Amino acid sequence: GNEGVAWDRDGTARRFRVQVSAGITLRDRRNLRVLITEGMAGEAYYTAGAGVGTTLAAEEDGTRRALRDLAERVATRIIEGL
Repeated sequence: GNEGVAWDRDGTARRFRVQVSAGITLRDRRNLRVLITEGMAGEAYYTAGAGVGTTLAAEEDGTRRALRDLAERVATRIIEGL
């Protein structure tokens, strides 16, 4: 979800944090034993643009960066957890 983190003088949110979350389960392929199971989240920030189009583009970019952050956190968790 998106959350305002900075506002202008009129009280309009200008900077946002976007978070994506996922439930992760890693199993041993040989015996299906669960090795890791937990919820994880990735996040990124973006600034609203001057218009709707630029704001949507900034939000999409923020979402992509949040997904990349989540993927990096999952990979790190798997590597460190084994």
